[in-house]
Amino acid sequence: PSAGKGLVNLSQTMIRVKDPAASLAFYGHVFGMQLIAEKHFPDAAFSLYFLAHLSDAELARLPADLDPSSQAAFDFMKTLWSPVLELTWNHGTESDADFTYQPGDASKYAFGHTGFIVDDLVATCDALDAAGVPFAKRPQDGQMKTIAFVVDPDGYKVELIQRGSIAE
Repeated sequence: PSAGKGLVNLSQTMIRVKDPAASLAFYGHVFGMQLIAEKHFPDAAFSLYFLAHLSDAELARLPADLDPSSQAAFDFMKTLWSPVLELTWNHGTESDADFTYQPGDASKYAFGHTGFIVDDLVATCDALDAAGVPFAKRPQDGQMKTIAFVVDPDGYKVELIQRGSIAE
């Protein structure tokens, strides 16, 4: 048995992004995540953006006029049980055409991908296709029919998992 079971939960995953506007649009508009909090460190030249999928109960507790850069936003974020995606932006990378991150490949890097559970994999893939989101792997008959992988603006792979299925 886990010593932390019921006491701890996965709180957040951080990825570095080149252009926060592109990444916020991708995770916000395409994946329906909500910007919960943000913090800017101008002297150190980086910013943090925290996004989450909120339950109806959490949305009801979220003040409509909450400023994401306020302490109240960070306090609210710390009440969430569901994980938060932290986007870390090092200022200036967005204007460097040659700048890229190594987004990860299980055979070469420690980071592999983030994953999202979806209610209808086929409909989600169709909607992402229509939005112009690039795919790394599509669901296939036989193998990998319950998962797909898309690619975010920084080249990170994002797994889509059919809710209620065992990922293959």
